[in-house]
Amino acid sequence: MIHKIFLRICIALCTAFANSATHADASSLGFGVSKLTYREPSLDVTHEAWLPTLQGQWTPDDWQVGDWPISLVGQIAKGDADYKGTGTMDHQPMSLYQLQIQSAHAEWVDGYQITPGLGYRQLYNDARGLTSTGAQGYRRTSEYWYASLGIEQSLSDDWRWMGQLYYLLAGKQTTRLGDVSGDVGKLGTVENAQHRGYGFQLGFCKVLDSFDVCPSFEMWRVADSDTRSQRVNGQTYLLTEPMNTTKTFQVLVHYPFKD
Repeated sequence: MIHKIFLRICIALCTAFANSATHADASSLGFGVSKLTYREPSLDVTHEAWLPTLQGQWTPDDWQVGDWPISLVGQIAKGDADYKGTGTMDHQPMSLYQLQIQSAHAEWVDGYQITPGLGYRQLYNDARGLTSTGAQGYRRTSEYWYASLGIEQSLSDDWRWMGQLYYLLAGKQTTRLGDVSGDVGKLGTVENAQHRGYGFQLGFCKVLDSFDVCPSFEMWRVADSDTRSQRVNGQTYLLTEPMNTTKTFQVLVHYPFKD
């Protein structure tokens, strides 16, 4: 349900981009690819994926709260992942949705643009089926609500660098164990709360003709979740989402909408 709402927002953003040429350098549409690696070190589990990516930013002139301009930044990345852990499994559907509300300020620090924001991030993985060793997989959804602080500096007319820090405000891991058979499947859908995590992103952009070419690297690290205790057929299961990291290398080509 959430990804459908997110998709509608991005469609609305893309429609708005077509009519936002009056906002100099404020709105853009980008296409590219993301190389995502998700790891759970304690279980020696890895998911790797190449995901085609669409990203857009929209900053209408009349979107302002007091002296705070408001921007929406949305991203959709969707493709297949390869799993390695209890056996291997290729071509697992994976999607990443992100939406941020940001407010850029160029007057706070001379020579820099400082951008506080709030964001939502959803990573979905469909691992239903059997691995190479016969282990059964299931669907998982990771959701993060976070605060962000960005910084950007122009190095020349054609080059600029940027970075962001992320702080996890709340996280939720939804694991659909009902996708597997046996007693484990009777645990149904399990939700674990995540309270500790952080991330960062570093990148730069180069202006080429009418486009911005922007490679970047992003990392998230989220600590162990809380532990849920459930009993099935007289056996107690302690269910925890282990510490995990997500690293994403991304290359996007943006078209800025100008006057």
